[in-house]
Amino acid sequence: MRLGLVLEPSPEAGPLASLIGQAVAAEKAGLDLVCLMPWEGGPGALATAAALSGRTGFVRLAAVVPSGPHPLRIAEEATVADNCSNGRLVLVLRDEHGDPELLAETVDILLAATAARPFAHEGHRWKIPAGRPENSGVERRLRVTPAPVQLELPIWLSGGAGAAVARERGLSHLSEPARSGDQPDAEWAATQALLGPVARRLQRPAIRTLEASANGEFDDDRLVAALRDERERWGLDLVIVQVPSRLKDDARAEVIDGLARRVRPRLALDALPGGLESHWKETLARREEEELMR
Repeated sequence: MRLGLVLEPSPEAGPLASLIGQAVAAEKAGLDLVCLMPWEGGPGALATAAALSGRTGFVRLAAVVPSGPHPLRIAEEATVADNCSNGRLVLVLRDEHGDPELLAETVDILLAATAARPFAHEGHRWKIPAGRPENSGVERRLRVTPAPVQLELPIWLSGGAGAAVARERGLSHLSEPARSGDQPDAEWAATQALLGPVARRLQRPAIRTLEASANGEFDDDRLVAALRDERERWGLDLVIVQVPSRLKDDARAEVIDGLARRVRPRLALDALPGGLESHWKETLARREEEELMR
């Protein structure tokens, strides 16, 4: 199982500076992915991902974008962010309107626009090219440039209609129970029933909220047990941890360190050799005690 972290702006060091600090810390800790949400007063998740790309080198950057804006605008920002990050972007399109038709048409345009070939689209909401009289006869198809660095830009869906629309298009769905009350067991069972062997190629990501104290302490045994249970039940293979927004920067740093030291190694393998897990816990406890004594 891979492990990621939701980044949230902090007023202590300034919003962008705190996001950069968290992303750098997550990468140094060996986490696999950081996730950017839309934040009030911010430039948008895709622009923020582009900004973080210059301060990170290998961690994946997932950017959550609500459906609604023109899909070409989303596609242009996504391809730029993917180029800035040298192919590390994951685009997460969220249904926040309860409108599966809007989400589906947006996805269809994004899939065409992020492919390295010209396309045309005529749907319920949008026509591309628009076919304005002043452009008559100029172009019948268009292509978004620059093309993504990745041969296929990962697009995940989330929100109320996310699972159903993702299933119809063979895409991954991001489970966010705090927002949509989704039931990943049933959703992935339906995906498996519809797609059959094709479902094996899909990531099965989820955002899960972590209960942590004000100084960043959390129950790693409880967290590991819960994630292992989800892995067994519906195949969770990438968990993105969201920590309480009230935590200060120092406490967030403690959470990141704990995830790297005490959680990630225990999720790396399906089953650990007998005695190894208890040995890890004893070794980590001894090292933490030694660090406190320095």
